[in-house]
Amino acid sequence: MVTTLMKVGKATGDALTGAPSIATAFRILDELASSGIPLSMTQLVQRLELPKSTTFRVLGALESVGAVRRDHRDKRYSLGTKFADYARAAPTPDIAALFLHEAGPLLRPLAETTQFGVLTHTNVTFLACIDSTKPVRLVSYVGRTLPAHASATGKAILAFSPQREVEAVIGTGLPALTENTITSPDRFLRELDQIRKDGYATESEESTTNLSCLAAPVMNATGRALGAITICVPRATLPTHRIQEMKTTLAAACRAMMVPTL
Repeated sequence: MVTTLMKVGKATGDALTGAPSIATAFRILDELASSGIPLSMTQLVQRLELPKSTTFRVLGALESVGAVRRDHRDKRYSLGTKFADYARAAPTPDIAALFLHEAGPLLRPLAETTQFGVLTHTNVTFLACIDSTKPVRLVSYVGRTLPAHASATGKAILAFSPQREVEAVIGTGLPALTENTITSPDRFLRELDQIRKDGYATESEESTTNLSCLAAPVMNATGRALGAITICVPRATLPTHRIQEMKTTLAAACRAMMVPTL
């Protein structure tokens, strides 16, 4: 095991060259996970009382494998999308399998691309998808990410998430992906209020042109969103003649994924 770790250390700038450095890496990951907001390297050094040089090397190694991500604007660190891979591999509960096997039979008759996504700090990461059978369709893939504020999936999750997670997303500055992306914090908060009332979120060309989506949260027993299911249509607005069918199907699919132990 030590030999293997030494090899990993060489591949990532000698940052992880033994058990003490691995312990440091997990201390950093635990601090990022519990903070709820991105942290600068200086904050991590102060909170964990670590040498600056060690923190710099370990963060570099973690970033190189996707375990942490650094915002290019403020240089703050948060957990990376690599943890979505680990979540997919976890045997219990396998929420991606729940989507495919429990929600899938309800969603497939719609013949539209449907996805299940979770919040990965300020992004949404899609853990499972069912492709549309139509010639013109959204092509998605497992591991795809989007800024949470610009997607129906992200908005559906954030409407039923702790305030600190909403604030972290607003803290990104809500950058525009298209001219329809919500970039005003006040408008974004009003949108989340409406989603809580309606029970679902919509998106019309907010993440990309010629794409509209309908999403609803999959809840746990405490009323917090574990993730969200989204139905995606390759057009600027949702088809009015199908909206009720899509809402009904979406609600049933979310109920099918609600497991008491989640």
